[in-house]
Amino acid sequence: MEKSLSEQLADNLAYYVNDTSKRCKNNTSCYYSGVTAKKDSEGCFVGRLLTPEDRIKADNRLTFGASGVNSLCNLAEDLGITIPDIIKDNVRLMGVFQSLHDRNEYWTKTGLSEEGKTSLKMIIDDFELEVKYFEKFLVDTK
Repeated sequence: MEKSLSEQLADNLAYYVNDTSKRCKNNTSCYYSGVTAKKDSEGCFVGRLLTPEDRIKADNRLTFGASGVNSLCNLAEDLGITIPDIIKDNVRLMGVFQSLHDRNEYWTKTGLSEEGKTSLKMIIDDFELEVKYFEKFLVDTK
């Protein structure tokens, strides 16, 4: 049985919540690929949904962060990048999850900060996601 959108997003978020060092940030920049960021990570929130080869292509040519999702989709064909349906069908949603991934104030060493949890709750409500898949990220992590 195919996973719901909420379940897929929660699985992707778990990658970072379970080990916050996997956030694909290097100082102020975010990268689609951990290789580019020189980190032990599969990439940023959106990057993890791409193939490893496409992550590198995106890093070589595109901007990062939430606005980068639009650029990624608009320039994918020219760059030879295949955009998975989960991104194509949910560009705005991917942008807000990418922002959640990118913003340092949304994270602590052990998971989402209180601000991050508040942001996640708003995303769940705004996009009518299934909260049951995200509940584990909303509990106290202290």
